[in-house]
Amino acid sequence: MKTLSWINFVLGLWLIIAPFALRYNMVATATWNNVIVGVVVAVLSIIRALEHTSVPGLHQQQHGAH
Repeated sequence: MKTLSWINFVLGLWLIIAPFALRYNMVATATWNNVIVGVVVAVLSIIRALEHTSVPGLHQQQHGAH
């Protein structure tokens, strides 16, 4: 599942770069939307990608097992 987090990170970066690469950065609303959503996606996905916990470990903690 970490692979999907890294893919989301790259897509988040693309959202940030897209207005400039595709030359629609003069549309302020679209540019700001892409940059803000891209930053959120990139930050959340990199946090998830760098986590050291595994899904089975999380499942056990939720049920109180140690």
